[in-house]
Amino acid sequence: MNTIVTPMKRFYALTALLFMMFAPLSINAQPGFQETVDDESTSTAPINGYVYAGVLAAGIIGYAATRQKKATV
Repeated sequence: MNTIVTPMKRFYALTALLFMMFAPLSINAQPGFQETVDDESTSTAPINGYVYAGVLAAGIIGYAATRQKKATV
């Protein structure tokens, strides 16, 4: 199988690779809290059962949408 890699495909691949390498640097460069902020005594928000139901419903809707799109093509 002969595959021809065009310069644009190589450029897009290199750009994507560089973005994936350097994007986490900007995420980790967030400033912290000041010393006067009490962020350890606050309680965390619980994740209830509705989140799991929402994820399941979104998966079913997405699956049905892709099946419907394949049937019309």
